[in-house]
Order: sequence, then structure tokens, then C-alpha cells
Amino acid sequence: MTAVDRKPPAAFEAGLDYPLPTTVAVGGGTAVFVCGWCFSRHSPIRCAWLEVDGERQELLAFRAPRRDVLEQNPSEPHAYRSGFWGIARIRHRSDLDQVELAVAAELVDGRTVRRVLATVSVDRPCIEPAAFPSPHADGRQPLVAIAMATYEPDRELFRAQIESIRAQTHRHWICVISDDRSSPAGLQTIREVIGDDPRFVVSVAPERLRFYRNFERALQLVPSHADFVALADQDDRWRPDKLERLLGAIGSCDLVYSDQRIVDRSGEEIAPTYWNVRSNDHEDVASLLFANCVTGAASLLRRDLLDVALPFPPRQFANFHDHWLALVARLRRGVAYVPDALGDYVQHRSAVLGHGNANRMPTVVQRVRRLREDPRQRLHRWRLTYFVDCCRLLTLLAILELRLGDALSWRDRRQLGRFARAERSPLALAWLALRAVRELRGRPRTLAAELGLLLAYVWRWLVRLVPGRAEKPGRWLRVDARPPARLIQEPGRRDLRDARAGALAAKIAPLDLAVSQREPERVNMLIPHVDLKHLFGGYITKFQLALALAERGWRVRIVTVDPQPPLPGDWPARLARYSGLEGIDRAVEFCFGRESEAVPVSRNDAFVATTWWTAHVAHAALRELGRAESGFLYLIQEYEPFTFPMGSYAALAERSYTFPHAALFSTELLCDFFSERKIGVFAEDRPGGAQAVVFRNAITNVASPDPVELRARRRRRLLFYARPEPHAARNMYELGVLGLAEAARRGVFSGGKWELNGIGSVEGERRLELAPGVELRVGLRTDQRSYAELLRSHDVGLALMHTPHPSLVPIEMAAAGLVVVTNTWGPKTDVRLRAISPNLVAAEADVGELASAIATAVELSSNIEARVRGARAVTWPRSRQEAFNDEVMERVESLLHSVRSTAPGSADGAQGLTEFTTDRR
Repeated sequence: MTAVDRKPPAAFEAGLDYPLPTTVAVGGGTAVFVCGWCFSRHSPIRCAWLEVDGERQELLAFRAPRRDVLEQNPSEPHAYRSGFWGIARIRHRSDLDQVELAVAAELVDGRTVRRVLATVSVDRPCIEPAAFPSPHADGRQPLVAIAMATYEPDRELFRAQIESIRAQTHRHWICVISDDRSSPAGLQTIREVIGDDPRFVVSVAPERLRFYRNFERALQLVPSHADFVALADQDDRWRPDKLERLLGAIGSCDLVYSDQRIVDRSGEEIAPTYWNVRSNDHEDVASLLFANCVTGAASLLRRDLLDVALPFPPRQFANFHDHWLALVARLRRGVAYVPDALGDYVQHRSAVLGHGNANRMPTVVQRVRRLREDPRQRLHRWRLTYFVDCCRLLTLLAILELRLGDALSWRDRRQLGRFARAERSPLALAWLALRAVRELRGRPRTLAAELGLLLAYVWRWLVRLVPGRAEKPGRWLRVDARPPARLIQEPGRRDLRDARAGALAAKIAPLDLAVSQREPERVNMLIPHVDLKHLFGGYITKFQLALALAERGWRVRIVTVDPQPPLPGDWPARLARYSGLEGIDRAVEFCFGRESEAVPVSRNDAFVATTWWTAHVAHAALRELGRAESGFLYLIQEYEPFTFPMGSYAALAERSYTFPHAALFSTELLCDFFSERKIGVFAEDRPGGAQAVVFRNAITNVASPDPVELRARRRRRLLFYARPEPHAARNMYELGVLGLAEAARRGVFSGGKWELNGIGSVEGERRLELAPGVELRVGLRTDQRSYAELLRSHDVGLALMHTPHPSLVPIEMAAAGLVVVTNTWGPKTDVRLRAISPNLVAAEADVGELASAIATAVELSSNIEARVRGARAVTWPRSRQEAFNDEVMERVESLLHSVRSTAPGSADGAQGLTEFTTDRR
């Protein structure tokens, strides 16, 4: 046996930053972008690669610096250099049913390790082409199939578009409409405008697809006997000779498109041409790749182009259907152009992109201002561009190569290869720089897209070169390779340069929903993110409620609404090890909302909010489903405006209680606060207690103190719930320290018989000298078992909370036999606190008052019998089953039924409309 053979197996951790698609349609070949992190606990990685069904494929990057992974794994020496990303190429194979994607690595010590990332099913959607009742036949004219995608069409704009199609001088056409599950009113609009015209066929998608996938579906519905295909938006207007002119100009090319006039919704001209900002360049394949100039609504293409272009690339990025079709056509037989405006491109607020957004180019003044911005913000923008744009284009190139292969000309292959090689080749990077200079000096052709891509590649080179081989973040230039929260950026949305405003906008941004009649009805519990590092009592309660509902037969899914930090591969099992969460990994679904393409839901899904910003997200989701007034269930564990300084966050937290909801309050004290202040369900126009349920969070199951052990102690110990981090400001760390210092100054801890400890920090330990000979040692939070043992080893507790909620910590301390100093606040009075346990000593939030209360607690701690009686007086729940008992859960289920009202109407069809369902799954 060799020395390598005797080494223990290398523990290999790996995870994904974005969930991979559960299914992919391969067609002639496809590719998915894979981004994540991996490290071995025993050795650095020498090289890493992807394995796609066993085939080794090169990564774009590995050992990239990831501070976020290091923060989640602070004790792992190789967690910092753990980032990787690459493009997994899935080749066409007739017997392909699923694809296993894995990351593998060779370690410095010679061992090879591997971790499966996902198994992706191969989707073979059987979408039957549209069938027309009485197809019009004309052997002298080619048949043009018009593919239109609709969603909630504006009645007047839709009518104008349909009438312009009917007025075409080329008469041999049919029109297939794929509707993206419009409301009954939207389908009624389509029905009334189309009437009984047999040339139109409408098919309603079985689920909400959004524009990219809906256009793909419209093209899949095109009959195979059509000669050409024209794309149509629902709100433009065509000139009568549009089809005739495009047919005459296509020649031997695969696609032809025309200029367009830009108008407002009333028909007033905004610009006589689409090209009033940049030049139209469809010949240069690099220009077409960087900035599409082919507008789908102005295009006509050969039917057999769809044999290569379909299925579309996976929607991991903000891809556009017309960009993809233009690239395939240009690389196959070419693209032609008609310089006349053959249609009106209508600009209005609901347009997905619009002429203005599609042709925006930063001015010289804007570029100069960017030079003065914080370098960290500049690096952030370059990093965003790399992942959102560079990786998107590289993925498209990979799919084009798989599908076209040898059909690519040498010249095109060289042009596209230069962009791909800019990752590593200085010459290719120089080529991109020269194109950027040309773009800035003359009339723009790509709106300076090359400059953004160039700077993104500069960031990529910094990632590779600056950190070197360091296994820890550098002191000066800290280049971080953490990818953005989402690869799909909203089309046309301006980037908020102000980081704080942008962070708030991202926090309350609605989730992307995929509404489908095939989805089961669920209860969606919205949480910020899964965080094993900060899993305190209130956070555990959210998971316990989800598990309690699942155990009573509800289909429950936990959906994260914040960017998800890296999680270890066995995170579900780790979560299930927490007390009260046993089996959650099997009983509850999980969905990472910001990392997913879209969250699949049914129209009757219920939502549970657990924080103020998840309440905003829940309200937006119900509004999209047409059920905003039915409301959501709001798990309220605090009056959250008090957890922020007065300002934007506090205002939005307060606003969350005005949304329609039913309330689940943790503790009677918190419920009484809302009732006394007439907040939320207790507002003047709300139903009050009828829409409110109270429960008590389960505390740590601490055994009652042993009187014999308490009497035998020669040294007394005080435990301070010390949370110095800003996010825990409501625990009043500073006031607690000042109170302890004042008590020490008064001689409360004199004689050397007292040891003062703190617990609860998540960022580091510290020591504070409160008075000569009196030191406070603040330690980190511990796991649940160690925490229970730590409580029982102390005599006096100090736990503060500047909110109406009593906090679980003082109750847990009292149950462990400590005499506990806590503060009063509103309904949290001395009388009500002592009713929980006589071991609780309440004081006003004042330095002197707290010092006096600490002195009282020190004195009372010598009364062993009273401490034991106070511990046994705590009747608070100790388990999930007690906290969410049958009585509580029956009332919770009643609230869920009240907010889970049936959706208003069905969007599955419309009477009097030629319609059919084509999806067979």
C-alpha cells in the first residue's frame, strides 16, 4: 500500500450558488452555467473540472476567492479559495434521459475528490403544432405562420395589431397565439377582437412562462407545413405590405428584418427610424453577439431555422428570443435587412424592454462621474457585468457550437473565439479593447457594449492574478469572486448607483412566480435565508411552524427571499439535528427564491410572512395572483420597527402591518402591545382578535437545578446575554455593560467570589474590565446542548430586550434556576414578568436601575430554595409539540383557510375562441 493509499478520505465540500434547472430540453445540444464553491478540508486544490455524465469538461475558473464561503466556514483553512464556475455542455443523444453534473478536483496531496452537484432530467416536451379548422390554400404564395405571444393585452393596441395583420397584402397566412395565462378579462379581450376568424388559433400556456419562454412556445406551435414564420408582438402595428416586402427581400438568407417607426400608444411619431441612436450592423457577428440589432417583431424567418434554434437556451440569464434567433440565422445562412420602416413599434409603460432602454448609452458626463465613484462600487459593477453578461454570452456560444458545429465559417469561428479567449489571452483582450475604442470614437454600433465587457474581463483578470495563492483575504486589495444574487436582471431597469437604496429595493423586490395549474397547492413560508450560523430561538420557531403544519397534512415549502449564503452539502441534515426540527429535511420543501428562475406556484397557494420584508414579498405575490385582499398569515415575533433606527427600514416595517393578513403572535405580551396600540389586525377597520392567534415559543429544555449542587458552589457566576453586533441592538448590549460596570463600582462583586461571563456574540470574543479586579468575558454563542449546560452553571442572569416581547433568554435562564435581571417595556411590566417566574427581577432601562436590580439579584441568588421554586414555576413550552399543540394548530389552520380563498375565476380558457391544449407531459 502506498503512502497516498494510507491517507484518510479527503472531506470534500461543494455547493451551488444557483440551482440548476430541474429539466433541460437538449435539442441539438445545450449548455447550462454552473457556479458554486468547493474545497477540501485536508489539502488545497491543484486543479478542478466539471463532469457531465462522466465526461470531463474544463472550468472557466476554480480556486476563486470567496469571502462569503470563508465566513460560513471560518475553521476551514481552504474555504477562501473555493469559488468555481463553468459551462456544462450537454450533447445530443437519442437515449439521454438524465444528466449527472459533478465537480471533481485533484488535491495538492495527489488525491482526487468528486461531489455530485445535481441530476438534471432531459425534457422532451410534446407540443403539437397548431391545427387550423380550414387552412387556406394558395399554391402560388408561400404560407407564413405568424407567431404571437400575448399576456394581458391592452384592448385598443391589440385590436390595432390584429387589424393590421388582417390588412396584409400577402393573404396566405395563419396566426398562432400563445397566451401566457392572462386573466379572464385578458382572454375575453383576445376572444372579442379575434372573433370567429379561422385564421387565428389561441393556445393558453399551462403555466406562466414570461415573454422568453412564451415566444419559444409560440414557435413550437407553428405548423410544420409553413414555409416562413413572422414574429408579432401584441401591441404593434404593421404596414399592409410588411409580409410581402420581407418575403421579397429574404433571398437565400435564414432571416430578414426591417426598420420600424417609433410611436406612442396614440400613433404619434417619436422617431422615424429605430436607428436614431446607433448604426444597424447585422453583418459583423461580434457586434450582433454583443448588442442585438434584430428586433423580433420586425422579423421573418425560414421555418426550417426552427429545427436548429429550438429549443431555446435554458433561461438562466436574461436571454432574448430575437437575439438567439438572429445569432443562429446569421451563423447559418445569414441575415438580410430592409431599410424601410414596415411597422410601428409602440412605446408604452408595460413594454418588456422598449426602444429607449434597448438603445441607452452612457453619456460622457456619466462616464466621468463613474471615475469618481468608490473603487469598491466600480469593482462590484464589473463583477456583475462579468457574471450577467460575459457568462451569458459564453453560454450562448457553447450552445451555438454544439448545434452548428462544422457549419460555422472559419471567419465567424475566429471572431467568436476571440471573445471566449479574452478570459485568458492578452491578445484577445486587446482585440476587445480596440473594439471598445472604435465604439467610443465613432457612431456607436453596439452602444459601447465592448467597454462593459472589457472592464468585466479586467475584473476577471484581477481575480486570477491579484490574490495569488493566498488562503486568506488580503489586507489591501480584496477582490471577491462572489457571484450576484441573480443572473437574470430585469430588462431595461436602471442600475441603482446608490448602494443603500439598491439594497432596500432588492430586499422588498417581488419574487418571480411561475403560476401553473399543474402545481400542487402549497403553504409557502417566506424566510430571509437558511442560516445555520445564526439559528437562534426566533429563527428556529419559523422552521418549527413549517414542520408542525407539514405534520398536520399541509404541503409546506420554505422559500428564501434574500440572497442565500453558501451552505454545506449536508445542510438539510444539519438543520434537522436542531431540537424540534427532526425530520424537517424530509417533510418540508425548500426553494431559494432569489436564485431560482421562478418560484412555481398555484393560484390558491397560501403565504406565511415571518419578517417585515417577507410580508412585503407575500403581499406582492398575492397581488400578482389576484388575491391581495385575502391576505397572508403573518408570524409576528416582534414589533419590528423597533429593531431599526427611525428611517426607511422602520417605516416599511410599520407599513407591513397594514397589508391584509391574519396574525400569529409569539406571547400574550406582544399581542397585547398590538392590541393596545391598535396595530395590524387590531386597527380600527380590522377584525381584531378574530384574526389573531397567540402561542408561546418553545424554550431550550433546561433541567431544573439541583439544590445540593447549588449549595456546594464556592464561586458564583453571572451570565450576560451579550450581543454587541449592530443587528442585535435591541438587546441593549451597551446598557447592560454600563449597568454591570455601575454595579461593580458599587462593590456588588467585591470579594473575588464572582465570575462574570457573556454569551451570544457571533463575531468574536472580548474582555472588558468593569472595575478594578472585575472583568467581563464575552464569548461566542454555543450549540443548544452546550447552552443548556452553561445556563445551569450560573447563578445570576442579565438579559435585556428593548421591545414588548419578553425574549426567550430570560425565561430560559429563570427555568435553569438563575435569578435574572431583565427590563420592563410597555405591557412587559414587573407584575407580568414575575407571573412567568419569581426568578425574574424587572427594572427600567436605566443604568442606575439596572445596577440596583443586579445587586438585588446577587443577594437573592443565595436563597437556593426560592431559586428552585422559581425554576419549577416556569410553565413555558419546552418542545415544538408543546408550543404548537393541537389547540394552537387548529386555530392556525383556521387562519390559513381564511386567507387561502379560491382564486377569482379561472384562466384556463375562453369561450367562443379557437383554443386547444398542446402540452403533453
